[in-house]
Amino acid sequence: MAVGSDSGSFGSALRVSVIVCTLGRSPWLSQLLQDVTSCLRECDEAILVLSGPGIPWGPYNGRIQVIPVEATGLSTARNSAIDSACGDVLVFFDDDVTIENGCLAAFRGAFTNPAIGYAGGPIAVDMPLPSWVVGAGLAWMYGYLDKGTHPRILAPDERVYGANMALRREALDGLRFRTDLGYVSTKRRGGGEDLELQMRLESTGWTGAYVANARVVHHVSARRNALAWQASRCFQEGAALARQSSPREEACWQMRSLWRTLAQGNARAAVCYAAAAFGAAVGSAVKQ
Repeated sequence: MAVGSDSGSFGSALRVSVIVCTLGRSPWLSQLLQDVTSCLRECDEAILVLSGPGIPWGPYNGRIQVIPVEATGLSTARNSAIDSACGDVLVFFDDDVTIENGCLAAFRGAFTNPAIGYAGGPIAVDMPLPSWVVGAGLAWMYGYLDKGTHPRILAPDERVYGANMALRREALDGLRFRTDLGYVSTKRRGGGEDLELQMRLESTGWTGAYVANARVVHHVSARRNALAWQASRCFQEGAALARQSSPREEACWQMRSLWRTLAQGNARAAVCYAAAAFGAAVGSAVKQ
């Protein structure tokens, strides 16, 4: 099975809704919205969800539909946008990314394959990743994703990240992001709402795709290099993953990673995996 192509009338007929959820604090938001609106066709739309009270309404480009959501939480914001969107393909960008040329066209093209229910593209970061992070398989803490330079169908259980993700509207019939997962305001409750939704889409027969030309750059803070931040992030991720899968399996996987990194002498990575294992244990208790 191949990822679709943007050529042909069917690809051109697909309407795209671009969705950005924000707390209103990202310095990159204004440029992102300019870039998005410059890529929209007449049949496309852009939706900005202002999540939480007291966020200024703009002014924003007239092509942008603004949805205020009093309740905080990324999943709640995304679900509100899904309920309002008119597009055949819903493209989600985090408010701290910069999209590269051809990103929307690449997503639109991928969904010409009617089997594709969800897709994601590569996410670069605007700072060098520490070598120990890459070696330990922890680049996800920075939002980094790179599955190669060629588009392809995702393998079973292979996922993409919500910072640069697209969903087929038809596939979402009766499905939404779980509101007990995902970020809430500045409090960390772990992520995972994007991965969990992809898991349910896969279980209902939809296929995922990696769209190599739908590339974004994630602007990350240097505080992500602090061990305290990394351990906290891994704790929350472990807890979130345990709430959406088998808690025992998740805890065992994190412990295996802990012993592996200890054996490699990667002390910082071992701290992160220990935090993730502890988070998985806490998430298991919450799930029960």
